Amino acid sequence: MPMNWKKLAKWYAISQLPPFRRAAKQMGIPRIQDLLYGKQEPEKEEEEGPRIHRPQIRPLRNLARLPKNFKAPKRWRLPYRPRSRVPSKDGVWAVIAGGGTAGHVMPGLVVAEEILNRGLRTDQLVWLGSERGIETELVPKAGFPISTLPGRGIRRKLTKANLEAITGLFKAFRKSLRLLKELRPAVVLGLGGYASAPVAIAALLKGIPLVITEQNAVAGAANRLVSPFARASAVAFANTGLPKEHHTGNPVRPAVAQIDRVADRAKARQALDITNPNIKLVTIFGGSLGAARINNAALDALLESTPDHHPDWHFRLISGKRDHEEMKAKLHNRLTRCSFDLVAYETDMASVYAASDLIICRAGATSVAELAAAGVPSVLVPLPNAPRDHQSANAKALEDQGAAVVIADEDLDAQQLIATVKSLLSSPSRLAEMGSNAKANSRNEFAAAAVVDLLEKHAHYRIPVSRPPEPSDS
Repeated sequence: MPMNWKKLAKWYAISQLPPFRRAAKQMGIPRIQDLLYGKQEPEKEEEEGPRIHRPQIRPLRNLARLPKNFKAPKRWRLPYRPRSRVPSKDGVWAVIAGGGTAGHVMPGLVVAEEILNRGLRTDQLVWLGSERGIETELVPKAGFPISTLPGRGIRRKLTKANLEAITGLFKAFRKSLRLLKELRPAVVLGLGGYASAPVAIAALLKGIPLVITEQNAVAGAANRLVSPFARASAVAFANTGLPKEHHTGNPVRPAVAQIDRVADRAKARQALDITNPNIKLVTIFGGSLGAARINNAALDALLESTPDHHPDWHFRLISGKRDHEEMKAKLHNRLTRCSFDLVAYETDMASVYAASDLIICRAGATSVAELAAAGVPSVLVPLPNAPRDHQSANAKALEDQGAAVVIADEDLDAQQLIATVKSLLSSPSRLAEMGSNAKANSRNEFAAAAVVDLLEKHAHYRIPVSRPPEPSDS
């Protein structure tokens, strides 16, 4: 059968492209420079180890005679040692990729702080996120450099916006390849979310070790796509189905992880202007933008005309920026069931966790992790249209541990909310048991250290620690 030289030349040209050059080298396919000018033996340097035997590259005419099912023998597969495996005290050690929501970004920031605590500088960490994600605000505020990628997430429908999103995904992938080539990190950490996928794929093609973190009980699309090729998967909940799973917990802020609800209660209540120690504080929130269903149920519960008044209750409503003005207008000069505070956004969540007797909120990854780490009893209302219904799985994990009560979104109204709050606040022993169950089953306070241990284990080299200067003899 005659040799198809055109097809051979085509595939040889493809093998010399940057994404495939390393695989071609490992298979023993010669570079074009070697064919034209001959194989040049590198000069041996003193600091190198023992010289590795490299077989002579055979001429192109012999390569053309190889059968179609030819597989290069192991002795032809040259060992490859990337440049980034050489420790550097000035280069980038890790790239953190992902974001979109606070549930992805906040654990990444906690891991970044843990890396800094081990001796790395801020400029040795680089964040790659989405142009449209909340990471563009939170990451610079935390003091870390960030580069943004174009595009947006792909929805699970065939629409015109999805075609544009696919185009943006390819642009993000090309930019990720270029950035990783410039930065040459020792490891990449994928947090999930839209921006995580192109960076993770680029890292795999560049031969950079990839470690992913999954914050929810059900893995997201980006992590399911790249997890088979990752070195390790750090998960917040056991049995997520990801390969190479390590149950580390979900990293939470040290201010939350170190809460002692008994010792810190009085100081936290003073910070929230609650002076009466007999007041039972119920905090209600739904995220940075707020949750309409939870806000409406809490509003109706406060304004419901009934003689059932509770002077020993105090509601702290964190409405979110979207519904704040509307709720403020409806509550103005109105008689309410109990005293309350209405705030648009809470900056001191550690004090809220320490001071609250009960918390009512959605079942997002960060909320569930912080409730467990702080040991706070909760009523969880999962978001009904969350991808793969992951909030219901998050809530069920705490409910199975006896740490939370779950109410379906469609069942939540003023009567249901008041009945649940009354049932729990009237039983201090049950509240205490729920809090202790949450704390006992939480790994989240140690999660950041466990994730960084995985990064160091699989990186090209461990975190370079700057050594103090040696004392001079004089």
